Amino acid sequence: GVSTDLEMFNVDGAKGENRDMVAESVEIMTRLWESEEPFTYEGDHWTVNRPGPQINGHFDFWMKPLQKPYPPIAIAGLSPNSPTLVQAGKNGYIPLSLCLGNLYLQSHWDSVLKGAAMSNLTPDKSTWRVGRDIYVADTDEEARDKTVNGFMGDHYREYFLPLFKELGMLDAVKQSPDVPDSDVTVEYLAQHCWIIGSPSTVKDKLHEMVDSSGGFGTLLSITYDHLDDMEGWRDGMTALQNEIMPEFADL
Repeated sequence: GVSTDLEMFNVDGAKGENRDMVAESVEIMTRLWESEEPFTYEGDHWTVNRPGPQINGHFDFWMKPLQKPYPPIAIAGLSPNSPTLVQAGKNGYIPLSLCLGNLYLQSHWDSVLKGAAMSNLTPDKSTWRVGRDIYVADTDEEARDKTVNGFMGDHYREYFLPLFKELGMLDAVKQSPDVPDSDVTVEYLAQHCWIIGSPSTVKDKLHEMVDSSGGFGTLLSITYDHLDDMEGWRDGMTALQNEIMPEFADL
């Protein structure tokens, strides 16, 4: 998803070639994990051989996972109506949403359902994991200051927002398509997208997230390099665990 990586390896991200490569990669890996005999895989991006025993059997293919047939696979989607999550549904993978706002979160589950229908699968919504920017402080004002002026703010200011602008993806963080691109700043995200604030504010925002998505299985808190605010992040995560999440335990 990084433009310089795409250019370095001559991958056409605009046409979704990176997604095709992911799908082919996972197909190769799962076939290697499940195989018992040698084979040759000839794909659009790679040709891979599963070798047979050599040197009187001393050299043999041994990389089989302990979990059978292989460990659970999770795949992440970011963009609205994510094509990657269509692949997750189609192949029965665990869907992981990198969520920047409530407006398009339901479209992520719709993508999973769309893919699952292609394979006559029934996805389990309890497996759906959603990653979100969360910061809990004693007050709303403190949370806003610690995020906007901390590493979370730096991350969006110097990386994510310029990247989204370059890729034409700023709509993903807008509350309405009518919002001008110039209005999408770190301060805008703090007000409309991030789940930050006092414990009571974060509770309310999480309830809004659950309602708008129709429910999901696991909430993941995105974290950052927080060496400049270790106590604040530690206290915030403790509050999230002890004061906030028990209210959602039965959902």
